[in-house]
Amino acid sequence: MTDRRRTPLNGARGLVLGITVAVLADAASVGLLATSGWFIAACAIAGATVGSLFSYVAPSGAVRAFAVARIATDYVQRVLLHRAALDGLRRVRGEYFAAAAAAAPPGTGSDVVVGERLDRAMVDADTVAMRPIRVLAPACSYLVLFVVGVIVTAQTGTVAAVVLAALGVGAPAAALLVHAAAPGRRAVRAADRRRALLRADLVTAIGAWPEMRSLGAGARLRAALLAETARGAAADARMRRRDARLDAVVGVFAAVAVAAVAGAAGGPGATAEGVVLVVLLATGIVAHAASVPGIVRAAVAARAARSRLRFSGAAEGGPAAGPSAGIDASFADGRLRLAHYEVPESVHAPAHSVQADLAVGDALVVTGASGAGKTTLLEALAVTIGEDPARRVLWIPVDDYLFTGTIGDNLRLADPELDDARITAGLRDLDLVGLSAETAVGVGGRELSGGELTRMRVLRGVLSRPEVLLVDEPTVGLDADAATRTLAFLREGMRHGVLVLATHSPAGLPRSYDDATLLSVDGMSSRVPS
Repeated sequence: MTDRRRTPLNGARGLVLGITVAVLADAASVGLLATSGWFIAACAIAGATVGSLFSYVAPSGAVRAFAVARIATDYVQRVLLHRAALDGLRRVRGEYFAAAAAAAPPGTGSDVVVGERLDRAMVDADTVAMRPIRVLAPACSYLVLFVVGVIVTAQTGTVAAVVLAALGVGAPAAALLVHAAAPGRRAVRAADRRRALLRADLVTAIGAWPEMRSLGAGARLRAALLAETARGAAADARMRRRDARLDAVVGVFAAVAVAAVAGAAGGPGATAEGVVLVVLLATGIVAHAASVPGIVRAAVAARAARSRLRFSGAAEGGPAAGPSAGIDASFADGRLRLAHYEVPESVHAPAHSVQADLAVGDALVVTGASGAGKTTLLEALAVTIGEDPARRVLWIPVDDYLFTGTIGDNLRLADPELDDARITAGLRDLDLVGLSAETAVGVGGRELSGGELTRMRVLRGVLSRPEVLLVDEPTVGLDADAATRTLAFLREGMRHGVLVLATHSPAGLPRSYDDATLLSVDGMSSRVPS
């Protein structure tokens, strides 16, 4: 397992250190601009003066020192701030999924972890996590440099200092006023929703493309997506034009401030190199005003994203009554007890109650016709006995997801210590010929058949070594020989725990299931536990 112990560079301490180094990097950049400009001007004047005793050693050393300091601090602040951002991304995503799981456990039918809401949540998590880089560090640099700039320019004249201070306050005030307007907030929310919907539509279109093309609807689907993309691009262009107008206003303020500083510095008794030093110093500081609109935009977006990520079951209307309603099940001391489960009336049988009592090493086979409620029962068990985080309860639905990566990446999701030898043995036991731990799957990788996907989800479940494994239809897409092999692998692989599987055809069970408990949800099976 990876070592998650905190070091001095993690958490708040690392963030503060990163922001401090970022401020130093910006200060070194401004210092380099001012001193190098002054040095060039001084050398030019000394070269044109007869008998000049100007020494370039000390000033050139200062220029080199600022240059080295800028390079070093810029590198360090990037490492620290990106580390803080990644740590924040891990924390924010973890909080979201923890809240989602608490608000809507598996099987309740909630969409908090699928579709548009999941897409929006991941974008919001990225936005919040990037706040140290896009908001905190540049805002602190802006504040410190402008305070220092006002103090320095005050030495040249009160008017210059007042103009610079007005710019320092006016730039963020103008940006806040623009983004506080209701149309601006509505535009941002609409843009976020539009992008999320477009991404969801694109993913759906890619998956459905062969079917749509065979129906002759490919051209219409393509045209609809292009039209939707064009509308989104036009709306984004309008937002960019609004932001550009704000940037232009701030730029005008900055030019006025630099002109005022230049006028004040060029008073009686001023030297040419002194004027260059003050003007370039002011220019470097004022240039940070151009970043203010971007800082405000990022801050507003991060705040909105954070508010969207904070939800609870009550805020979302509470978790709906799902398949766990009416079930009395528990898993403790190595025993899985199903004391009461009301199977609703269906076309196959009237409403009735089922129960079961299983120990470690036992298997429960839930049988019944299609639509009788097998999947609903397994979902109910997953919700009820899976509520205890100390218990390892794994639920594998028919549409269990295979992530983009390698076979090994997918199988190590629940057990990072899983070695290639165990993976290879499992692939061989399930007759997954041509696959290895290094085989790429998903986007850009090998496309697995339906039968291969079925065996992959079974293999992932068994290698995870849960205390209770719930598998829905583990033989979908398999021929008779492959189905028998897969069922036998499940039985032997779960001797250390409790196996619960749902199948519509118990007749195909191998001999290793002779001691298994059959639980019918439609009253048709021959061995129903009392």
